[in-house]
Amino acid sequence: MLTVLLTFIVMTAVGIFFYARHRKQSLPQPQDCYLGLFNDSPAALMVITPQRRIVEWNQAAEAMFGFSESEARGKDIVSLIVPPSDRIHVVSILTKALREGKSSSKNYNVTKFKEDLFCEWRNTRMTQNGTHKEGIICMAQDITASQKALDDLNKRSSALESAG
Repeated sequence: MLTVLLTFIVMTAVGIFFYARHRKQSLPQPQDCYLGLFNDSPAALMVITPQRRIVEWNQAAEAMFGFSESEARGKDIVSLIVPPSDRIHVVSILTKALREGKSSSKNYNVTKFKEDLFCEWRNTRMTQNGTHKEGIICMAQDITASQKALDDLNKRSSALESAG
């Protein structure tokens, strides 16, 4: 589902670019396109520095995690939304994105209101002028409900195997 959403977002942006190019219309500045897509995305998107400090936080991230952009900006993303039990794992996933360009993970997160979430993450290193020091764009999807359904199904399956 997350892959489909990401593909849709990228393909939409590419389609807009080529349509405008074909029609010989001038495009908005790339930064304007990026900000519009970033802010209106239904996926939780955030941009972090290599030191894991949040520099951008979209509306979907606000809705998912409960922190406004002003509350999240400048904070360490791991300290803000990752429970202590998953922090080492998440730091290694973000380090992998910086080193290799991409990483993904499924891990627990926590909201501002101390609610537990289980999220699927995609992380991509951002570059500027050919350097890899810009940061990471992170995309998250709350899969708590689907993971719970899968866990329940596995429990039922195990119970049936034990009984029979």
